[in-house]
Amino acid sequence: MSKSQIILDKAVEIINAHADGLTLIEPGELPAKTSEIRTRILDDLGITSEDPRLNGIRPLDPTAFATMKELASAGCHLFMRHGEQDSNEKISALKGAKKKIAQMQIDNNFHDPITARSAIELIPQLVLFKYLKEKFGTTFIIHTSNNQRALQPAQAISNVLGCALCDSRELTCINYPNKLTSEQEAVLNDGALPWTQEAVDAVCGEGQYKRIKDDMEARIPVLDDSSISTNTVIIDITHTQQINAVCEAKGESIQRLKCYGFVMIDRSGNVLVKKDGLYHNELTVSLAALPAPAYATPSTASEEPGDVEREEAPAKHIASASYS
Repeated sequence: MSKSQIILDKAVEIINAHADGLTLIEPGELPAKTSEIRTRILDDLGITSEDPRLNGIRPLDPTAFATMKELASAGCHLFMRHGEQDSNEKISALKGAKKKIAQMQIDNNFHDPITARSAIELIPQLVLFKYLKEKFGTTFIIHTSNNQRALQPAQAISNVLGCALCDSRELTCINYPNKLTSEQEAVLNDGALPWTQEAVDAVCGEGQYKRIKDDMEARIPVLDDSSISTNTVIIDITHTQQINAVCEAKGESIQRLKCYGFVMIDRSGNVLVKKDGLYHNELTVSLAALPAPAYATPSTASEEPGDVEREEAPAKHIASASYS
């Protein structure tokens, strides 16, 4: 069992043990409760704040609760990027394009789990989703690709919420060939696959660009009917190419999301692109300095491994056992 799976299993166990207590607290008390639950999980696993492998944990954004409460109230569909890929030592030692290409070849692409850091980073989000379900009756519907870096966090969310998990072929990541032609090497000169028909078809096979576009457009609900109920959150955990297709279909600029970043579509067809998802988009700290996540009260008024820094697209009409 991977280190990340041990962490996620313990997180699910302890968060579910706190379910009754979550119904008794108000939103302003959630940061302290989240910190308490996270500390209990890490203590049970023997993970200390000095562990150098845990540097770079992102805290939830201060507006995370307000954002999710508002989006859930109207009903929304999140297309979320997977967790951080944990490659073996041989691949981890590679640099640049060689590393990314190796990660995207079929065995590694399909079987690599998420990192321990990515599993720990998911914990506050698991608590937040559990709080929304237990306190406010929010319904969650979870779909995932079959790649482990999507399936692992999706399974943890499903287990925390006690909801069904559906794996969907159309959400599964494309693969790079194990042996690249000179044309494919030219397309993948920096390791990343450009979101163009010419590039996708050259690397993945003729017709794959159109297939991804058609598959993802079919997953975007008809938003002027009751396809999404109020107080319901649909989450598709998927990959960069699929998220690119959603952005293109909704007229949004193509940008690379960070792990657990998402594109949200609500019942009215409004789109919100959150490159960092519910996490703070600037602060990166060591676990030793990690503050408890903070949540604001809702206003009465709104490809894969590696990250590329880009500007976040603006919202449209949206207010705001041992680990070692």
